[in-house]
Amino acid sequence: MKKIFSLFVLLFIFSSFVYAQEQNKRYILLEEFSNTYCPPCIFRHPTFHDNILLEYEDIDAYHIVYHVSTPIPDDIFYQANKEEAEERANYYQIQGTPTLHLLGKFSPSGPAPDYDILPNATLQQYTGSISPLKIEVLETIEANHQRSVNIEVQTVNQIIPSSHFRLRVVVVEKTVEYEPPFEGMETKLYNVFRQTLGGWEGIPFTPAKVGESVSYNYTYSLQEDWNKQQIYIIAFIQDDNNQSILNAGSSWQGETVAIEENSLNTLVQFYPNPSKDFVYIKTEKELQSVQIFDIEGKLLQKTFFDSSNPSIDLRALPKGIYYVSLQSEDKNRVEKIVKW
Repeated sequence: MKKIFSLFVLLFIFSSFVYAQEQNKRYILLEEFSNTYCPPCIFRHPTFHDNILLEYEDIDAYHIVYHVSTPIPDDIFYQANKEEAEERANYYQIQGTPTLHLLGKFSPSGPAPDYDILPNATLQQYTGSISPLKIEVLETIEANHQRSVNIEVQTVNQIIPSSHFRLRVVVVEKTVEYEPPFEGMETKLYNVFRQTLGGWEGIPFTPAKVGESVSYNYTYSLQEDWNKQQIYIIAFIQDDNNQSILNAGSSWQGETVAIEENSLNTLVQFYPNPSKDFVYIKTEKELQSVQIFDIEGKLLQKTFFDSSNPSIDLRALPKGIYYVSLQSEDKNRVEKIVKW
């Protein structure tokens, strides 16, 4: 009887491990090509913002908007970095605006009369999908408007067949408010492409062994016309054989995207993240308290750190983004966690 019980326990642990491995989330990368002088873009963006961005952004999807020369090359966001914008448009052979690619694939807009940039039903087909790769992006503030970026790509649950994989890293400005030259144009833009780190060719990527990871480091400078509180990084792995995107990661954590140098940094690890139920905390540092905030900064819970049960219970929380603040004697760490 004891042998049967032991076997049952081992099977349960193994099943739990496999289940946890299979739940590595794939973020849906939405790459939009737009122009501030584009009437269809101006008409469709409010619906896209209300039906897609407010519900899915940073929870299920990341969004990048490249401003291109169509219909008018006077677009100031196109002029700010037209070489790289054109290079990405040529990669997808973009013919007009607005055009959207979902996970590297062209996504037709909705039918008349709505003409949605991306119908909600189309996006829902991809939510909840999994990826063999997990991408974590961490930014650190340095002196003289410099930022350093660390990207860790972990192979989670399966061997990945070899292909022409590239790591691509993009600097994005979350919200841009500006005075347009003509009445009726948009005054607020979202997720505006600013530059690449390392160019659109990217870095050749070879997946690590299952359970292991590969790290990459970059540095870049903030430009004077960027809002530093809105600047963040999106990194993604793309297969140039078919343009498909395996997964993406983001450094966005609200309006304080980059962590300060005196934080706990890599002394603390959160896993799995995203999660449906529990997020576990792995650390060798002695922590004092754990605080959970919602996306608007409202404190939801504050507890003492329990080293015997280092976990965060998400079961009672609705699907969404939360911030966990860990406090030690002399340092702190704020981490974005996602319940999905």
